[in-house]
Amino acid sequence: MPDLSKTIDKYDTAESHLEGAAKYWSSGRADYLKDWNSFRLVFQKTFIPERHKTDLWKLMTHRVQQPKENISFYSHKKVALCCELNPTTNEIREQIIIGLISRDLSNFVLSKVHMDVDELFRDILDYERVGDSRRGRFNERKEIGRGGQQERSGVTKGNQQEQNVKSTSSSSSKNTHLVRCHYCNEPGHPVQNFSKSRRPRGSCYGCDSIEHLRRDCPNSQSTSRTVPASDRSTLIVDLAHLWLI
Repeated sequence: MPDLSKTIDKYDTAESHLEGAAKYWSSGRADYLKDWNSFRLVFQKTFIPERHKTDLWKLMTHRVQQPKENISFYSHKKVALCCELNPTTNEIREQIIIGLISRDLSNFVLSKVHMDVDELFRDILDYERVGDSRRGRFNERKEIGRGGQQERSGVTKGNQQEQNVKSTSSSSSKNTHLVRCHYCNEPGHPVQNFSKSRRPRGSCYGCDSIEHLRRDCPNSQSTSRTVPASDRSTLIVDLAHLWLI
């Protein structure tokens, strides 16, 4: 004799959670709702209309794995949709593979032989595990390579900056030799950097004295020759005599 205590517990639990229209529905059918099986069948007939296989097939075929969707979540959802159509194991396997987003994974599981859906799940999970391990390893190599490249780039940048500093210093040195002071006429510095005391305003250009001008400077190398008045007269007479001749 079957154990009716379990079905009675399910029936009592379900009936205690009825609300709204479902509660009135249960009261109107109290005469033939005696256990869980009768309750389940009548409830499904009233509130869960039967779906046509065409709609079920369309819903199942449109269910594919979404980008970044968990592979286990997709697979089990796909199986649940397939089971409503009572397909064979090979048909379920085929529909799961068709909906996979990864072409490599699809080719991998197609090359395998699966006795049931659980074997298909194991192959899918093994493929994902190996793929995750490979991606993690290659990402580590990329990070190491990127770090070495940045270090080499830093050294190269430092060398370039050092060369720029040397080039700037060399250019500055060359420019320094080309500069000539307008005050002392000496090369090597501009007039703004003239370190000696400057000549007082209005002083002599030869000795910086303010008591006389350059033309009266005793240090001047050029001396003016003074012609006596008698010599000037003789010169004039001689010139007149030459004209008369």
